Formats: sequence, C-alpha cells, structure tokens
Amino acid sequence: VEVNAYIDGVIEEVIPREGVVVANEVSLVQGIFGVGGETRGILKRIAASPDEVVSASKIETDCQNKVLIAGSLITYEAIEQAIKVGARAIVGGGIEDGTLRRFLGYDIGVTITGSEQKGLTVVITEGFGKMRMAKRSFELLASLEGKMASVNGATQIRAGVIRPEVIVPCPETE
Repeated sequence: VEVNAYIDGVIEEVIPREGVVVANEVSLVQGIFGVGGETRGILKRIAASPDEVVSASKIETDCQNKVLIAGSLITYEAIEQAIKVGARAIVGGGIEDGTLRRFLGYDIGVTITGSEQKGLTVVITEGFGKMRMAKRSFELLASLEGKMASVNGATQIRAGVIRPEVIVPCPETE
C-alpha cells in the first residue's frame, strides 16, 4: 500500500500497525492558532512586508495549490479569494474573531481544531486581531518561497498542546 507522507524525508523506522518515523532537516514556523488539517503546496509570498494587510486582489489564479505567505491581518475576503482560486493554505500574523466565525460558520470553543473541511488551512502566527507577523518568521518563510511546504492547522490549547505549523525541508538537504 502506498501512502503519501505529510513531509518529505527518509523513513528511519517502521512502527507496525501504526506508521513510520520520517527524518529530515527542516525549517519550522509554529503558529498560535490554526484551522484545517494537513496539506502541502509551494510557498508563495503575497505580502510585501509582515505589516501588510493583504487584499483579495493580490490572490490571483497563480495562487492555485500554493501555501500563501500573508503579512499581518488575514481578512475574510482574502480567505474567500484563496478558496476560490484553489490555494491550499494561508499563513498570516492575525485574524479577527468575526472573520474566523464567518469562515467556519460557528464559534470555536475550547477544542481541538484541524478537522475542519473548509477548503483552506489557515495558520495564525501571532494571535487575534491585526497583528504583524514576527519579522523573523516572515523573512524565513519569504526566503523559502518556491519550496514545497507541509502545513497543518491543528491546534490544541489544553494539556498536550498542539501548535499549527509550516514545515519546509532545508535547501541543503534537498
């Protein structure tokens, strides 16, 4: 049986009836909050800076199957446009609670996210509201533009914390 892995790498160990251990040197950006499950796509920067609020007009058909690097605030219009063009994920500094509610169709309580099937994985690196993405995170992701990224929006705040993530194999190991 062939199964697609979440990340590229070398299988170091097979765990019978459970899975495998995949090893690789990667760059990792963890978020504060996310929704949507595992996905993969080529990184594409759509913001000029970590302060920029990306308008929907910047998300064009060349964003199809891409992981979009936004700046500060992810707006509802940007999310809708990303879904419309077939983007895989969008990563930004912040999101308004009302935007998240409108996107999901319900309020998020104290729960585990990641099982939402809304057509787009969203990773928030800083928090709620208009928050600029950390400069270091933005610059790292921008430097990896054009590379394959694995993204997971799963979040759990309680015990056994799970953070959303963007993982990109290091260029030296490709």
